[in-house]
Amino acid sequence: MNKTDLIAKVKSLPYHCVVVGGGAVVMYGLRDETSDLDIQVRLEDFYEIPGERRGDLWKTDGDLDIQVTDYPSVDIEGISVMTLESLLEMKMRMNRPKDQEDIRKIKALMA
Repeated sequence: MNKTDLIAKVKSLPYHCVVVGGGAVVMYGLRDETSDLDIQVRLEDFYEIPGERRGDLWKTDGDLDIQVTDYPSVDIEGISVMTLESLLEMKMRMNRPKDQEDIRKIKALMA
């Protein structure tokens, strides 16, 4: 999913969300695309959203990975996106092999 597709997908959702994870990396222009869209929603919206439960506050619906989290956000092209600082913190905490390049690019952008 590229940035244009990601923006269209988020704008089509019937609830407010914040783009997190790989989608946030795409929104900041640090990667061309992501395989899915990770979003954060409010707790009251979470229970109304269809999807397969993956945990207490996590579910999936097709290419959406929906979580209840509390990351601060900024507006990028009319879309709420987790802050760069929160994105770096999240990527460093997960520290998977696929996160290493994202971490390097985020640090470079913040320098």
